[in-house]
Amino acid sequence: MVPPPPLFSGTSPFSPTSRHGQVSLPDPVEYMIARICTEKLVLPPDHLARQELDRLGEFESLKILGVIASSSIVHNFSRFIMFLAKKSQSPIAMAHNAEGLFTRQSGCLSGLHDGDNSDTSSVEWEMVERESIRFDQEMATPDRIVNSPPTVSKQLLHFGANSMENDNMVHRRLDMEMDQARLQNYDNHCHSSIPQRARHLCQRVISPQMKTLGDFEFRRRFLILSYLGRAKLEETVSMELLSNLTYTTMEAFELQIWKEFGMKNIKPSDRRKILDSDMDKTHVYHCYVDLQGNATFKGPFLESTKTHLQRVLGDENILQVKFEEVSQEKKTDSDFYDYCDVYHRVAEQGIELGLRRYQFLMYKDGGKEEKKKSGTKSSVKCYFVCTSSGWDRDRNNDFLFGKTINQIRLHLMHIHTVPSLAKYISRLSLVLSKTLKLDIDLSDPELRVETIPDIHCKDGSTELEGIHTDGTGFISEDLALQCPIYVSKGNIQPLLMQVRLFYNGLCAKGTLLVNRLLPKKTVQIRPSMIKVEPDPSMRRIVQPFNSLEVVNTSTRPKKVHLSRYLIALLHFGGVPAEFFLGLLSTALAEAECSRYDGRAAFKVALNNEGIDNDCMTARMIYSGMPLDEPYLQYRLGFMMGEERKGLQAGKILISDSYYLMGTTDPTGVLCANQVCIILDKGQVSGDVLVYKHPGLHPGDIHRLQATFVEGMERVVGDSKFAIFFPAVGPRSLADEMANSDFDGDIYWVSRHPELLKYFKPNPPWLAPKEDSSKNGGENISPANMNDHELERLLFHRFLNNRFNPR
Repeated sequence: MVPPPPLFSGTSPFSPTSRHGQVSLPDPVEYMIARICTEKLVLPPDHLARQELDRLGEFESLKILGVIASSSIVHNFSRFIMFLAKKSQSPIAMAHNAEGLFTRQSGCLSGLHDGDNSDTSSVEWEMVERESIRFDQEMATPDRIVNSPPTVSKQLLHFGANSMENDNMVHRRLDMEMDQARLQNYDNHCHSSIPQRARHLCQRVISPQMKTLGDFEFRRRFLILSYLGRAKLEETVSMELLSNLTYTTMEAFELQIWKEFGMKNIKPSDRRKILDSDMDKTHVYHCYVDLQGNATFKGPFLESTKTHLQRVLGDENILQVKFEEVSQEKKTDSDFYDYCDVYHRVAEQGIELGLRRYQFLMYKDGGKEEKKKSGTKSSVKCYFVCTSSGWDRDRNNDFLFGKTINQIRLHLMHIHTVPSLAKYISRLSLVLSKTLKLDIDLSDPELRVETIPDIHCKDGSTELEGIHTDGTGFISEDLALQCPIYVSKGNIQPLLMQVRLFYNGLCAKGTLLVNRLLPKKTVQIRPSMIKVEPDPSMRRIVQPFNSLEVVNTSTRPKKVHLSRYLIALLHFGGVPAEFFLGLLSTALAEAECSRYDGRAAFKVALNNEGIDNDCMTARMIYSGMPLDEPYLQYRLGFMMGEERKGLQAGKILISDSYYLMGTTDPTGVLCANQVCIILDKGQVSGDVLVYKHPGLHPGDIHRLQATFVEGMERVVGDSKFAIFFPAVGPRSLADEMANSDFDGDIYWVSRHPELLKYFKPNPPWLAPKEDSSKNGGENISPANMNDHELERLLFHRFLNNRFNPR
């Protein structure tokens, strides 16, 4: 009897890691691994466990996997393998295991071999196929369908009949192309944290339309799938249409699919007109998940900036996912638990985009500013990353596919070294800052990244807990010149750069001060800047992506406005109310006459340049265009309305005031209550008021003395626009102002004579000592959790922040 052809080809779908430089195991072993992942709902074994199975050989590996398959509970697949492998090295222990632990099924598995590693026999393949068919039939029974999650049951009903009817033929008689496509789908999905859905998806026969879709570049694939809305690709898009779209320009491509099916399925506001020339821009892809767990897609949305995450993974491999919320009228107390049920299932199963699969990676809470900017109900953003794909065009991506989510995170930073879950979340979100990557090769052997000590606060000779240099370091002048002029907004290098440094698994944030005294190609950071420590043991296992990225720079201050908090604190400090009423009256008068007075109109246009398109209104006025021109009147009217809204919130323009980025005095000359301020014409002298938003305590406004520091030019050169604080005293001045530091904080500085005349400073706020026992729940160490526990807890934290904020 001729043995049947193997169920798995040489590039076995149950050996997905073999193409990614990891351990390739015999096909029966890979099948048992996939089956255990499916039945026990556990993550696949890690690299070390696979190495151990490879060392033991096929015979012993099947024995061990048989024990695990027969166990009622499997918490950690990898640790279970390592435990049994260690036991198997003792003949007595292995005999005991075989006698006491092996079930009839595992005994059957152990009897497949005679001890050698010869090729798989026909008996083995028949056994494997029987197990596979039995499991497929169980998965497709009506009971299993009814008890399946809603998002899965529809697909099971759709594909289940074919699966049961043609099971043997699917396993034995599929032609080479369809077999490869189906098995590759399993290949990609068996890396997931929810193998049950992956096991089902491997049954799915890929339609010609879906397979052809993979021949397009990703943004065209995404545009087609987003324009489908909730319609099905196979029922909406013909092969003829896909063929006609192959060689069209992006503009013609978008127009044709919009006319064919986009206008029927989505709102006109969701249409995205994209050009071929937009390739250089950042593409942001959005996914919307409804209350039933169904996903629709929107985008791509174009941006001019990138994040570290986008540079490492690529735009097309990141989905920004938004989860639907019950409307305000229908809200109940149990809504949050409903969200958890549905959305946890989505996170565990992943989001399907055609033949791609995206898994939860991280989330970030942007705070009130992000909520106001985006105009959404919540500022919490959730990100999923592509971990597998059934499209041939995607299979060359060896970096992403075949890796677990934790392995992908390790490419960003050695995040596993952080001590608590709260810090795990906040540190990981640093890769989401919009930055500009400097053209600096951190692998250059001549480039030095040094760690220098922080300067601690001292009371006499006694060293205290506080730090004067919290969040600030140095950079040599030649490296600072790599910052483009359009970022620093001047013809010289910036004095201060707010940066993110990713270096061999280390992650640091803070500011770097230009230091002309440093040797070339030198970056000096301090321990207070390091947010994630590197793990030396991981350097040979995972290759991190190194980069130095700029978030912000010290630039020429714009016009400065007061705020309601600042007005209240200044008034409490002795500034009379009449002073603020006078400023308000002047601002109202200028806003009123801006429609017919050229000078007032020009001033209003300049004050609102942030909401004006390329300063168009100011340029129209400056060029001599009549103020009664209709479009100009419309723009001035809009700006006048914005001015009034700002005045209601206390946003009143004030002169002789500046917003400056802060750092520590590099010369060590400044005394307590002294600062050095560098503006466009150099250093200034005299009394100043300094405040850090959003300070609410009367002591958050300090009256300090601006002092000329003679040796400052030797360090910073001709760079401008910053405020330097002293590095002496029992407490950092920045810490006294709303608990600030120097990792990029912007300080309000005023030399206004009226404010200086009336304001009397108050003692700073003293923070009470925290009771560490109250924060015990926040000190959960990610290192003490397995992958499944960590992912579930991270996503639950996201749901809490998104739907149940404190």
